Amino acid sequence: MAIRFIQTVFKRQEKPYVHPYLAGAILGVVLFLAFLLTGNGLGSSGATSRIDAALVDMVAPAHVDNNPYLLKMAGGDKNPLDDWIVPVFLGALLGGFSSGALN
Repeated sequence: MAIRFIQTVFKRQEKPYVHPYLAGAILGVVLFLAFLLTGNGLGSSGATSRIDAALVDMVAPAHVDNNPYLLKMAGGDKNPLDDWIVPVFLGALLGGFSSGALN
């Protein structure tokens, strides 16, 4: 019953995947262009630690000032969200959700 409901709600035609070698080559070109144009790679995991540092700084700023890891990002007057990786992370998140909704 649940499977039939899911099949009727998500009635979409299957699309073939891109060949893995072609997808890898395209990803390599995009990564090269990212390094060339911005000086940074495609990883966005640093944004989660910056968002975490911002949340901790709102709740316990004294803890941030005493923690060496958080101090580099958010100590004193530093804004941890003022970094290139945060908008990249949010854009990837928004792009992933919109792609999933449209396809």
